Amino acid sequence: MKSPEEKIDEALREALKRKFDNFERVPDPSLSEKVWRALNISNSPGIIQQTIILGLLFLIIVTGTLLFTTISEDEKESFVKEGKPFVSKPKVHPGPTEPADRISSKIAVAAANQKSAKTGLTESHVAGSTKASFEKQLKMRTANIWSVRKSTPIKKSETFKKSTGHTVTPIAEFENTGNEVLGITANDLADIPSDSSTEIDVNVNELENRPLHLPQFAWKTDSIISLSKSKERIDQENKNDWAFIVSGAPLRTFQTLTIGQTNGVIYQNFSFPTRISAETLGYKFTAGVEKNGFQLLLNYGRFRQSFKYEIARDEYLLQPDKSGEYRVVRKGTPVEENSVSNLLGLSIKKHIVRKTAFLRNYFGDVGMELNRDLTSGTNMVWINAGFGRELFVDRNTRITFGPYVEYSLMKLRNDKNQFRVQPYQIGLSVGLKYLKK
Repeated sequence: MKSPEEKIDEALREALKRKFDNFERVPDPSLSEKVWRALNISNSPGIIQQTIILGLLFLIIVTGTLLFTTISEDEKESFVKEGKPFVSKPKVHPGPTEPADRISSKIAVAAANQKSAKTGLTESHVAGSTKASFEKQLKMRTANIWSVRKSTPIKKSETFKKSTGHTVTPIAEFENTGNEVLGITANDLADIPSDSSTEIDVNVNELENRPLHLPQFAWKTDSIISLSKSKERIDQENKNDWAFIVSGAPLRTFQTLTIGQTNGVIYQNFSFPTRISAETLGYKFTAGVEKNGFQLLLNYGRFRQSFKYEIARDEYLLQPDKSGEYRVVRKGTPVEENSVSNLLGLSIKKHIVRKTAFLRNYFGDVGMELNRDLTSGTNMVWINAGFGRELFVDRNTRITFGPYVEYSLMKLRNDKNQFRVQPYQIGLSVGLKYLKK
């Protein structure tokens, strides 16, 4: 028989055994379901993400529409090339259209009609009246031949041709030629009155001076067009022209990894490829148009995501380090992730070419891209930038090359776990631009 003390000891032993065997409280299964339900994140994009994508898509469509429909005011004005002289043309007023012989004949006819009514004039008086009347007639027809800007004395022996092709002799010549110039005799002029209702008070001496007009050229001090000025002129002429663009770029892919809720699973020892290999290389091709420095492009790209990690287990090892001390290492199950993304989308960029002496023909690009992953069916938004130089092949063709970088604003979700990968890429872009005339 057992004593009472043995019974007490046995009861204590069983109680202690239960205590040590079941030292952890088992959670309620319903509690676990509630936690997972609360932590469950839908694979469909959220409202904010959809709003951002729709807004960016609307911005690209509106900008592209304005790019195709806006007509620059610079196209309405003609471009004046450098080095073209400025010619100042004098004002020309219409001169007389009748030659001197016709004037003489008219005077002779007028004299013949009034010959019978006028008598008693002396020959000297008739000669003076004839000269004065002819000067008035000629002055009325030649007073406004040109607008005088700079007067130059004219020699008496000079003659001038009018626009009609006839030669006009200056007034100074008539002082010594006598009545032979008119082709009439003194008897025909005897009855011409000295007064006339059409007399104009004009000084005849003003006809001795005729204007001398020479073309004026506003030449620049340095009229030699250098190669750099020629390029600037070509750039100015081609500023508002359409340009077709094609380019390609090999890209080195990097990625930022975000770990979400692990559901009690411990991930450790993450590693990413450090060398340039097929696991880290991607490419991108673009084609589009450019006008007024804005580019609208269609893009296709491909890149890979690759990384390794371990899922921790409840096994530990003691391993010595370099100092001879031991450290605890937790064992894990190795896992490798590899995925490929094929992207198709649209982008808009602002293309700026510098014309200063320090950065001549260097360009800068900045833009935004909206595309869709054809593999997973998710949408992505990127910002990109580039810098490089333009090389002239001919007047309409240029080659562009320079570094290029793009960064994703969205994170790609992995269906197998709670990892989110945010990629960014760096590469070298080489393109060809053709200006359409």
